[in-house]
Amino acid sequence: MRILWLGTKRPWPLADGGRLLSFDTIRLLSRRHRITLVVPETGAAGDRAGREASEALAPFCDLHLVSVPERSRLVSLAATIARVRPFTIDRHRHPAVDAHVERLLREREIDLVHAEQLHALPPPSSPCWKRPGVLREQHVECDLWYGASRYGDAPFAWGIGREARRLERWEAAAVQRSTLTVTLTAEDRLRLLQVSGVPEEKVVAVPVPFTPVAQAGNEPLPGHPAVVLIGSAGWRPNSDGTRWFVKSVWPEVARLIPGAVLHLFGDGGLAVATGALRLHEAPKDIRLALAAGTVCVVPLRFASGIRMRVLDAWSRGIPVVATPVAAAGLEAEDGTHILLAHDAAGFAEAFRRLADDPGLARGLAENARALLRRCHAPEEAVSRLEAAYSLVVGRRSPKLPALSVNGGRPA
Repeated sequence: MRILWLGTKRPWPLADGGRLLSFDTIRLLSRRHRITLVVPETGAAGDRAGREASEALAPFCDLHLVSVPERSRLVSLAATIARVRPFTIDRHRHPAVDAHVERLLREREIDLVHAEQLHALPPPSSPCWKRPGVLREQHVECDLWYGASRYGDAPFAWGIGREARRLERWEAAAVQRSTLTVTLTAEDRLRLLQVSGVPEEKVVAVPVPFTPVAQAGNEPLPGHPAVVLIGSAGWRPNSDGTRWFVKSVWPEVARLIPGAVLHLFGDGGLAVATGALRLHEAPKDIRLALAAGTVCVVPLRFASGIRMRVLDAWSRGIPVVATPVAAAGLEAEDGTHILLAHDAAGFAEAFRRLADDPGLARGLAENARALLRRCHAPEEAVSRLEAAYSLVVGRRSPKLPALSVNGGRPA
């Protein structure tokens, strides 16, 4: 199958969950399909980062980096006020990308157009809509904005909520327009069916492909326990969760567990280093953060989709402590695959248990890897995506099994 894959960013380096998901899916699909990948590039397409991405992706796809100017926030805000399209959608709209896609469609035979995320979906006037199209939603975008409105600063909460409502209408129209929409969890599938009102067969849930065993880092981090938090300014739930955890949770945890050390990698906002809080640059190799003997914490207050950071920690044998929101969409049981916490006392208790009971950490890691094998086996996950593609282009394919409501395993 000849697939035109439209993204919002190049999936290299593997600096976040979205890039990792795109890269792994393209890599697996490339074994049996030809993929042309088109993404905008705000820097020069031929710079060092672009060359490294091209080299990394060359074995799996034909990468087209389209140079675009960074979209002005003021222009996007003006478009929003004029009710042209939601702010977050306008920020990712690039006429140069649209023109490049149109040229590719004239020059190449394309069986299927795959849009990775709502923001990558072509405009209604695009010739892409003359071909079968799949929209893969890594999360329900409007729900992230609803969450941000609940936890945002009061002066901006009303505006964020208004944007969420506009985005919900836009997202509903996108699902209605797409030939098929793919979600990562059964919960997100039900949510998009509710939002869009489309027939059930127009939205399917396909689990994330993820290798169940990867290597942890071998450079130990100080602390008993050594807790790792990977911050990111680029994803609102993560930046919110990082600020909340560092400001409102960790000081109490450090008081209750004097030997504990939090290692914050990447964006730390206004965090100040102390004896119990070490600040690190974003790791070029994730093993520098997810080192053997550490505990990974994922303290999100709102989210949607699947937390790739949890899957990554599991694959490396690192136990995870998370909020229930962060664990949503995973078929994970508290105390068996993961430890859940709501507040400072709950996080402190979870960290203390892991520090004092090495057997608990080993058991969580073993059970989590078994869950990865059962729910996220790469070959099975990509086969389900291929089956969805085949349905879209009208080829014969086995019926897609339903997913259970609480996660990524076929019911």
